[in-house]
Amino acid sequence: MTRKLHNTISALVATSGLLVLSLMAASPMPAETSWSSPDYAVQIDASALRAEAAAKRLDAQAKALEARIEASTSASEAVAHVAAFTTEAATAAVLAEAFKVAEADAESEPAPPRARTKPRRSHQSVAMPFFSFAPRG
Repeated sequence: MTRKLHNTISALVATSGLLVLSLMAASPMPAETSWSSPDYAVQIDASALRAEAAAKRLDAQAKALEARIEASTSASEAVAHVAAFTTEAATAAVLAEAFKVAEADAESEPAPPRARTKPRRSHQSVAMPFFSFAPRG
């Protein structure tokens, strides 16, 4: 049972990591982007300033991480600091992109609600776990 539980947790961690990476890689363009408008140049300048400020904050956090790694007493503690920093940076990037997309969606017109044509079917709502406690043999 321990092996199967370990495999289940490993699969969960791997899929969570893949989800974070795919959300970071997915950067949709806004539907209404006019490249020739004068406001676009202002938006680029503001975006560059925000990116520069974020880079400075990230650099300060990296220096703090370096100090924490040097002060750590074991290798596992140092790895934990690096993993926490990586997770924090990835989460911040995903949240920033999500807020940017939400602001773009708020400025656009809402889509009209769709009517349902077919009633939904009832499915089994309990998922079976990968591991089993049933005795063997």
